[in-house]
Amino acid sequence: MRWPRTLGLGLGGLCVGVGIWEAGQTSAFVWALLAFDALAWPQLAYWRAMRSPRPHDAERHNLLIDSLLGGFWLPVMGFSVLPSALIATMLTMDNIAVGGRRLFLRGLCALVAGVAAGWLLQGRPWVATTSLATVLACLPFLIAYPLVIGLTAYRLAKRLREQRHAHEQAEVAYRNVLDAMDAGIVLYDAEDRLVLFNRRFAELYASIAPQLRPGMRFEDLVRQAVAAGFIPEARGREDAWLAERVHTHRQAGTAFVREFPNKQWRRIVEQRLPDGGLLAFSTDVTDLKRHEAELEQLIGERDAYAGALQEANQQLERSSNTDALTGLANRRQLDLRLREEWARAQRHGLPLALLMIDVDHFKRYNDAHGHVDGDECLRKIGLALGACATRVTDLVARYGGEEFVLLLPHTDHGEALLVAHRCIEAVDAGAIEHLDSPTSATVTVSIGVAAMQPEVEQQSADLVRMADAALYAAKLKGRHRVESMAIAQKGRVARIASKDFCRTGT
Repeated sequence: MRWPRTLGLGLGGLCVGVGIWEAGQTSAFVWALLAFDALAWPQLAYWRAMRSPRPHDAERHNLLIDSLLGGFWLPVMGFSVLPSALIATMLTMDNIAVGGRRLFLRGLCALVAGVAAGWLLQGRPWVATTSLATVLACLPFLIAYPLVIGLTAYRLAKRLREQRHAHEQAEVAYRNVLDAMDAGIVLYDAEDRLVLFNRRFAELYASIAPQLRPGMRFEDLVRQAVAAGFIPEARGREDAWLAERVHTHRQAGTAFVREFPNKQWRRIVEQRLPDGGLLAFSTDVTDLKRHEAELEQLIGERDAYAGALQEANQQLERSSNTDALTGLANRRQLDLRLREEWARAQRHGLPLALLMIDVDHFKRYNDAHGHVDGDECLRKIGLALGACATRVTDLVARYGGEEFVLLLPHTDHGEALLVAHRCIEAVDAGAIEHLDSPTSATVTVSIGVAAMQPEVEQQSADLVRMADAALYAAKLKGRHRVESMAIAQKGRVARIASKDFCRTGT
């Protein structure tokens, strides 16, 4: 606009100068204003537009000022026909070329305002004729300015074609890049209407691809995808799923993994753009999902194997601590528990008792009934003794052969004797026939009881030896009885005998 305005206002100033000269205008103010309009204003308008943060808007305002100043000269020249028509036409042409109908109307209003201002300030009589001098003064403007405007329009049109061609090439390259990507890409505007999508997106929704078109609403697109079976997770709840999907789509940004037909999984990311539009792209994560499933299967197998191994270890531990015949604790478990309870009793000053139990004349039972019945006899006795150990802390163990042991933590001598008597009675109640026994017609047991409060200088083996000695005493006194030993004083063992069950029958 700088050079067309400089040329146009300069040549137009020549036309106006001749017009106001022939109209008899001698005012210094008018001639100064004409000099400013023709020579200074084009440069000032250029400076003003270049300094503006919005040059295009500033230039529109400059064109309105052109129209205002141009309208001012018409009454000053007495409305001389040729220069007035030429100036009004050229100014109006500029406004239409730059701003169309809207700027044309605003420019026309500015022109009328200029005419009014000129009429009020310096109005001259109507000049009916146009002199040869006026015609000659208007010819340069009439010839040169349209040529400049035409050249400017051509240059602008050429630049526009070049920009359009560059834009088309960029758009082709842009589309080629989008179509070459494995990601499915789709763009929606701020009103959730489809703007564009790439080839991969169309391939993913192949059966509805012919219906995809710019301007299509997101909800309609998803509804067609659900109807075509592209969303397996929506089957059976289509309306509810569609409402949820539309809701999440309107969020600021979402990411999720979805299953597509043919067992294909894709991760979909939706991101809101600054203009309110939404860009969505999906990537294939099928291999990742398969590896994830394989990993979950491996983890499941590992957990199952670990569980089976733990169960096997527990079973092995139970087997290593359990007597296979009776199901009671074996000698190994007894030794471990005895050390633990001994240490605990020493630490807290608590009593500890041990019952050593032997089946009377068991060899004769085996010889008379056989080893199979002998094993069954031991199992029954083990059950009877187990029923007498009523506390969780009590331990019933098979010591070896036909010998059993009851370990009784926190139990003094008197309480241990009561448990021993219950054991005698429980075995007698079983009434296991033993006709070859010199003691009784049924299987009986003899019990040695030992109780003590462990001291620092003592060992757990001392308790076992005391119980074993008491059992030996019970056998010497005729069996089917309880004999006990307890620490009466420090370093001194007291022997206490119980009643003879075989003789009393109690």
